[in-house]
Amino acid sequence: MIVTAYAANMGKIAEDERAMRWAEMGLNERQVEALLYAKKHGQISRQECAQLTGVSTKTAYRDLTQLVVRGIMETRGTGRYTHYVFKEEPK
Repeated sequence: MIVTAYAANMGKIAEDERAMRWAEMGLNERQVEALLYAKKHGQISRQECAQLTGVSTKTAYRDLTQLVVRGIMETRGTGRYTHYVFKEEPK
């Protein structure tokens, strides 16, 4: 039981550290939330971002586009099937 609680807390601490690092890069709260969601689920769409952060899909689009411009994320798919994933590191 103690090991499980410890492991769960370590995951939360790692998530908090990532969020703090992203915030220090000048990202807004919505962008940090979107990144945490994408990290957990592998991707995020404009619609998911809008619902998650409580903004319009236009605002979600602007937030996600900024993440692409900064080189943190990249788009996959086109049109209404566009989603955003973490940019792969060169090998």
